[in-house]
Amino acid sequence: MITDHDIAFPTLTAAQIDALRPRGTLRQVSRGEILWEEGERGMAFFVVLQGEMEVVDPSGDEVRQIAVHRPGEFSGDVDMLSGRTSLVRARMLGPGQVLELDSDGLRRVIREIPEISEVLLRAFLMRR
Repeated sequence: MITDHDIAFPTLTAAQIDALRPRGTLRQVSRGEILWEEGERGMAFFVVLQGEMEVVDPSGDEVRQIAVHRPGEFSGDVDMLSGRTSLVRARMLGPGQVLELDSDGLRRVIREIPEISEVLLRAFLMRR
């Protein structure tokens, strides 16, 4: 049975990740590295290839964990497409590797690769 969590936080297949590779930049990342901050506009889209990326809401008295993305999972919500500022911060929990696409690259993927855009858009909407 597919749950809301499965839709909001899917794992991309190896074939889907391979289709994204030529459109992005591979980055080695270190423990504690901030990938984007709360309030940032135009943040990049990340697919975790190795390691874990934590997404937190730092706006309250205590930082609240929203999600931990593991290999094959990806960052983002509709704010990436709308140009609104981010409500969350993302950082690496340990060393790893990510595939990074800028916002224009993400929009091209959504226009040009329907089998990936469907997964991404459903997840983005569920995360809001």
